[in-house]
Amino acid sequence: MNYIVIVVVLILSIILFILLLVSPIFLISYLAFKSRKRKQKVIMDSLPENVSFKVAVRVNSSRKNDSIFKFTGFDCSGILYVYGEIIYFKGSKPGYEQIEFDLKSAVINWVGVQAQNGALQWFSIKNNQDTYYFNMETGITIFNLSKSGESTRNIYEKLKNFQAATDLEKIGAQN
Repeated sequence: MNYIVIVVVLILSIILFILLLVSPIFLISYLAFKSRKRKQKVIMDSLPENVSFKVAVRVNSSRKNDSIFKFTGFDCSGILYVYGEIIYFKGSKPGYEQIEFDLKSAVINWVGVQAQNGALQWFSIKNNQDTYYFNMETGITIFNLSKSGESTRNIYEKLKNFQAATDLEKIGAQN
């Protein structure tokens, strides 16, 4: 009988130890997610009223994206939106307050999953200065649990459609 009590206490101790190790990771992830959501709402509220398309995304610079070892999976999160013939990214970190991409000249490419960036899908937008890598804001985890139906691939395709429409307008203006 004493052996059963010892085994039960040992199993409960192991479970408690594991919970004490894992729970801070989930707590930090949750708090970071809530902070990103608050910042994104402030940015969303500051956008012009007639924005064509807006979505919460994460961004990496070329340097961060190409790095093998990194502490976090992305540089900044914020809002990617289309206004007129410009794609804007507004983030809350210094250097990411506002990045602009002209739909007429930006190069938008599908990247897909990269080993150094985990199980997330990415697309890139290159302006005159640099290439930036984007993926959809997935929430607390890396899994897209969005009920909106948006995905990183879907965002990429919408941006390519905006670019194609801009190209068609340019061709129509020449004729």
